[in-house]
Amino acid sequence: MIDSWLLKAEVKLASSATRARLLRERRRCQQRGWKVPAAKEVLRAPQGYELLLMCQRFLGRPAPTALIDVGANTGYWAERFLRYIPATYVGIEPDRTTRPGLPVVVIGAGPTGLATAAHLLHRGLEPLVLEAGSQVGASVAEWRHVRLFSPWRFNLDPASVRLLTAAGWRPPEPGELPTGGDLLDRYLRPLAALPALAAHVRLRHRVVTVTRRGVDKLSSAGRQELPFAVRVHAPGGERDLPARAGVDASGTWGQPNPLGAAGIPAVGEPQASAAGKIVTGLPDILGADRARFAGRRVLVVGAGYSAATSLLALVELRGQAPATEVVWAVRAAVPRLLGKGEDNELPARGRLAAGLASLLRRGEIELVTGFRTTSVSELAGGGLEVVGARERLKADLVVAATGFRPDLGIGRELRL
Repeated sequence: MIDSWLLKAEVKLASSATRARLLRERRRCQQRGWKVPAAKEVLRAPQGYELLLMCQRFLGRPAPTALIDVGANTGYWAERFLRYIPATYVGIEPDRTTRPGLPVVVIGAGPTGLATAAHLLHRGLEPLVLEAGSQVGASVAEWRHVRLFSPWRFNLDPASVRLLTAAGWRPPEPGELPTGGDLLDRYLRPLAALPALAAHVRLRHRVVTVTRRGVDKLSSAGRQELPFAVRVHAPGGERDLPARAGVDASGTWGQPNPLGAAGIPAVGEPQASAAGKIVTGLPDILGADRARFAGRRVLVVGAGYSAATSLLALVELRGQAPATEVVWAVRAAVPRLLGKGEDNELPARGRLAAGLASLLRRGEIELVTGFRTTSVSELAGGGLEVVGARERLKADLVVAATGFRPDLGIGRELRL
């Protein structure tokens, strides 16, 4: 018996399962008489952008016609998978009660959470959006200085646009590249301010866990007839909110991957982070955080586009503060994004990769390959020593651009 709570764990399942697993789950549902999506084929999307193109092909159809196995693309792309085709889940037992009067809880008031609420309203369901931060798009606000490499047309939800347009909102140019601040100020805040949505959004409501009301994970008798209990920390204290179903749209921004090569923090990493020597996410190197980085030796760890964004900003900063040193450490023998500059599906993303490759050719960045972090220690002079299997790197600051992971702990009492 599987709890029919649409949680991020199911996105993880869908994104890591093989084609055979997806088809096996579908057959199992059919054999037990469970309702399953009207899927006739399983498509493989090895890259996030191809996934978006697939999703767009199904927009406007009354029901999805395919299950999409999104490979290893979780986090950012999995959220867009949710946005465009929210019904392509497998292995979900249907509710046996409508639980009239109870809302569908949506965790997170970012782009995905607000879009989910708009779709629920369009279908005549009541959403209850619970946002841990003090504003909608709280995570987006932390990288508002960053310009996206995906244009507006990939970042606007159709149901949300319908609500905004009806209120007189003018959409941005589809091909324009927004910053995080643009996404927040020109889209998310106006959307959340609409009367249709504003009444359903609760700020400073942090979801701690989700369970079935009155029973633990091992209890089966009458389980499907019980509503969910969503425990929250809110300004008025801790309490449980009832829900008929829910969607975890909290994202991954608050859970960065560690530097440690084994998937856990390296020895000494927590202490260095607490001392402010390790920075995660996308620091505003040329703006609010400039004084912190100028004239320092900075080690960037990570092989993705977030690392590239910080590296380009650091090299630009060195033009203003020549004492700034830039070191880049990656696990691979060759950074994988260096070959993605030409014919990139997203031109701005291609320019980012090409710009980084050009800086490396000119020797503007010190590149260390095959580096797998095992420990981090603070030096007497105030810097850090980051130790790998073969090398020891010294830096004043470390930018950990190692990606993010979902927090699946809130669903530990659910059967997923």
